[in-house]
Amino acid sequence: MKNIYLFYGVEEFLIDEAISNIRSKHPNGQVIKHDLTETSISILLEDASMISLFDDEKIVIGYHADFLTGSTKKSDINHDIDALIRYIENPNPKTALILVVLNEKIDKRKNIVKKLLNKAEVKEFNKLSGNEMVRYAQKLFDKNNYKISFNALHTLIDRVEDNLYLLNSECDKLMFYKMDTKIIEEADVKEMVLKYNFDNIFALTDAVIKKDIDTSLFLYQELLKRKEEPIKIIVLLANQFRLIFQVKGLSSKGLSESQIASNLGVHPYRVKLANEISLKEKDLLKYIELLANLDEDIKTGKVDKDVGLELFLLKL
Repeated sequence: MKNIYLFYGVEEFLIDEAISNIRSKHPNGQVIKHDLTETSISILLEDASMISLFDDEKIVIGYHADFLTGSTKKSDINHDIDALIRYIENPNPKTALILVVLNEKIDKRKNIVKKLLNKAEVKEFNKLSGNEMVRYAQKLFDKNNYKISFNALHTLIDRVEDNLYLLNSECDKLMFYKMDTKIIEEADVKEMVLKYNFDNIFALTDAVIKKDIDTSLFLYQELLKRKEEPIKIIVLLANQFRLIFQVKGLSSKGLSESQIASNLGVHPYRVKLANEISLKEKDLLKYIELLANLDEDIKTGKVDKDVGLELFLLKL
C-alpha cells in the first residue's frame, strides 16, 4: 500500500476518480473521512497511526487541507503541522493517507508542502480544456470499444461544457443507447443529450437551500419530464453546490466575478448566480456530502434511483 497522497485542483471529478482508484485496490480497507475545516489534523493523524487489532488496511482522507495553500483566510482550527511532518517521516504502512485541496495551487514555499512533494504522491487535477475534454471522452469510448464520429464528439462536448460529471453520465447514456451497433453519430447525440439550461438547476438549488419542498418537487418533476435521469440531476445539483462553495471561497479572497470565472473556467453568469446564493460554507459542505452519499447509495443498489432524490427533497 502506498502511504501518502496529496491531490489538489478544482476538478473534483478527477479527484474523486483518483480516490476511487485507491479504494478499488484495497476493497477491504476501512475508509475514514475528515473535513479539515472542522477537524484538526491531529485527530486525522490519530486515525492514520492507530494499528488495527486485525491488521486491517485503512484509507484516511482529509478534505479541505487548505493549510497547504497560500490562503490568508483565518481558520477556526489550529492544525499541528509539525505532527504531520513527523507522520510523513514515519507513516503507518497499513494506512493510505490522502490529503485533498480544492484549490488550483498549493504553496510550494511552505516546508510541509516541500516535505509532501518529496515523500508523497502529489497530483494536480484542474479543469480540462475543450480539447482535453474531447480526448477524455474519446478515450472513454475507445476503452469500451465504441466508435464515435468527429461531429458527434464535438457536439457532445458543446452540450456538457466543462462538466466532467455530466460528460461521464451522458457517455454512459449514449453507450447504453447504441449498445447494439457500438457506433455513435451526431444525430444520436442530438437526440439523447440536451443542451442543459443551468438556470433550472440553480432554481432547484435555491429551492433546496430555502427548504421550499413544494417548489423543489415541482422543479424536480419538470426535469424528469425532460427525460433527465435522477442520477444526472443529483450530479448537477451537487456540482452547483460545489461551484457555490468555490465561488464563495474565491470571493472571500477579494477576487472579482470575472476573475473567479476565469480561475474556475466557467461562464461569468454562473458565477453571478452562485454569488447570489446565501449559505454558510459548512452548510454547503453538508449538502455536498448528503448528495454524494445519495449518489453512492443509488449506484450500490441501497436506494431506488426513482425515489432517492424525491425522498431527499421531502426531508428538507
